[in-house]
Amino acid sequence: MIDKKTSNDILVLKKFIQAYCNMKHKDIQKQSRMIKGPLSFYLKAAPGLCNECIKTLLFAASKRLTCPFIPKPQCKHCTDYCYKEPYRSNIKKIMKFSGIYFIKHGRLDPLWKYLF
Repeated sequence: MIDKKTSNDILVLKKFIQAYCNMKHKDIQKQSRMIKGPLSFYLKAAPGLCNECIKTLLFAASKRLTCPFIPKPQCKHCTDYCYKEPYRSNIKKIMKFSGIYFIKHGRLDPLWKYLF
């Protein structure tokens, strides 16, 4: 059964990582991949992302699926961090950049999910 909240969380991760990759990794060759396994319910395909961002998206989505807390707290308020380095610093950098990017471009819907 697909949980709507989990699906929305993974969709927001995908949007944030895609915005980051499109702006920061312009010169790197991008590719789309079909996703197989448990993540295929949430990510039909990884959008045109570089290899580093695809790895980050798959890692973050898998961690979201295996979060032991119900309801899931925001990661910044969590007591048990599931992200290990270097993914932890990388996802912080992505969220910060993409949050500012969406505010500057008038897109508040992904930010609304991230903040609340």
